[in-house]
Amino acid sequence: MTIDEIIGQKLVIGFWGQEIPDEFRDIVKKYKIGNVILFRENLKDEAQIKELCRDIQELVTGETGIPAFIMIDQEGGMVSRLPVSMVNIPGAMAIAGTGDPQNANISGYYTGLQLRELGCNFDLAPVLDINSNPSNPIIGCRSYGETPEVVSSFSMEMVRGLEKAGVAACGKHFPGHGDVSKDSHVTLPLVDKTLDELEKMELVPFANAINNGIPAIMTAHILFPKIEKEKVPATMSRTILTGLLREKMGFEGMILTDCLEMQAIQKFYGTENGAVAALKAGADIAMISHTPAFVPKVVAMVKEAVEAGDIDLAEMKKSANRIIAYKEKYLGKNDSRNMDVRNADITNVDTGNIVPNEKLSLQSKIEEIRHQSLKLISKADYPIMIDEKTLFISPNAFNGWRVGNEKEDISEAFCEILKERLGGRSLLISENPDEAEIEEALRISRESSFIIVGTYNAHVFKGQLKLIDRLISKHSKIAVFALRDPYDLDELQGNIWKYAAYEYTMPMVECIAKIIS
Repeated sequence: MTIDEIIGQKLVIGFWGQEIPDEFRDIVKKYKIGNVILFRENLKDEAQIKELCRDIQELVTGETGIPAFIMIDQEGGMVSRLPVSMVNIPGAMAIAGTGDPQNANISGYYTGLQLRELGCNFDLAPVLDINSNPSNPIIGCRSYGETPEVVSSFSMEMVRGLEKAGVAACGKHFPGHGDVSKDSHVTLPLVDKTLDELEKMELVPFANAINNGIPAIMTAHILFPKIEKEKVPATMSRTILTGLLREKMGFEGMILTDCLEMQAIQKFYGTENGAVAALKAGADIAMISHTPAFVPKVVAMVKEAVEAGDIDLAEMKKSANRIIAYKEKYLGKNDSRNMDVRNADITNVDTGNIVPNEKLSLQSKIEEIRHQSLKLISKADYPIMIDEKTLFISPNAFNGWRVGNEKEDISEAFCEILKERLGGRSLLISENPDEAEIEEALRISRESSFIIVGTYNAHVFKGQLKLIDRLISKHSKIAVFALRDPYDLDELQGNIWKYAAYEYTMPMVECIAKIIS
C-alpha cells in the first residue's frame, strides 16, 4: 500500500446532503478515503438510504479497491439517526430499566438487521460510559446505568446482538465520559481521577468488552491530568491510547476517535492537529464527521509527520492492515477492485434463536420493550383522569447539546400530541421558564381538573422544576413524565405520579398516550 492508501484507510469522512456531493467525491478519489459516516441529515427513507450506501460503496471500492466501513450512531433513544419512519430502539437507560439484558441483545440484533439491509455495516454503539454524575449534560440516558455491573451486562448484550446481524459494534467513550459536567461538543471537560480510581469504575465495562472481543472502541475528548501529564485529551494521548488501552488492557481491535470537529478538539487544538496527534497516539481511525475540506491538510500533515519520524510508518501499516482485516470479517474478502460488497457473504453471522425473516415479530418485540421501559417511579393515591379540563404542559424537544440530530425527531410537543390524542388543553412552555412565564402558567392552570407535565432536561434547566413545584402547591392532582434523564424527578416532592420515559420521541409519546388512556 502507498502512504496515501494507508492514510485513506485510517480516515472516516462525512458530508452534508442526501446525495454524494462533488467535493466529497473528489476527496475520496484524490486521497483514497476508505470510510464514511452518516447522520440524520443524510438519510430520508429506506430507498434513499440503500441507494446512497450503494453509491458510497461503488465510489470507495472503485477508488481504493477495498470496501468502505459505512458508520452510523444508531444507539437508540435520543441518538437515533435512522428516520422516524423506521423502527428505532429505545435508549440504553430505558432498556436497562426493563431489568432484562436479553432486551439489549434483541435491540442490538434488530438494529443490526436494519443497518445491514440498508447498507450500513458499522454501528457506533453501545455507550460503555457509567453515568455516575447526574449533572452530566451529554451522557445521561445514553448510558445503561450508574454501576459498572449494569453497564457491563447490558452493553455486551447489545454488542452480541449487533454481531449476530453481522454489524461491527464500537464501545464509547474511552476511558470514560460518565463523570463530567461539561459537554465535549462545546468545550473541553476534565476528569480528575487516578488510574486506580478509573480501574474500579469507568474502565470496568471497557475491560469486560475487551475480554469479550468487541471489535472497536472510541476515544473521549476529555483531559485526564492524573494519567496524562501533557495537557491533551485522551484522544490525543499516547499514554492513554497505546500505553493504557492497547498495552495494559490488551485491546487488539480498532481504536476510533470521536469526531475531531467537536469543540473540545477544534477550539483548543485544531481539527487537523487533533487528527495528527490522535494517529500519533495510536488511534487506528480519525473521524472528521462533517467537513471534507479538512482532509487535504490532515493528509499533508500526517505525511510530514511520517517523513519526520514523528509517526512510525510501520505502525501505520499495521494499523491499516488491522482495519482491512476487520473489513474482511464484516464485509467479506476483497478479491478485486470491482467486487460488489452488497453481495459479500457474511460468514460470521450467528442468528441464534432469532430468525431474520421474523421482522414483524421483532418490531413488535421492540415496541414491547419500549412499553416495559416506561417506568413508574412513584404512584399517587388518586387515579390519572382525563377530561376536557385536563391540562398537558411541556416544552418542545430541543437540542441543548450537539449529540442529537440537527432536527429533532418529533415535530409536535408532548403536550400538543396528548391533547390531540386524549382531549383537554395544552400549554407549551419554554425550555427554562422564568418567573413571568411561571405566573402565566399558574393562571392558565387554575381551572384544571388534572395536570400532566412532560419535562426535558429539567434537572439542568431548573425553570421547569420551579414551575412544577408551584403547580404542586396549587393543585392536588399531577403526573410528571421525564422525557429524557430520570433525574428530573429526583427533586420533585409531594403526592404526584412520576414516570421515567427516557426519550422524547414519537414512539414513546404514543406509548405514554396508551398508558394514560
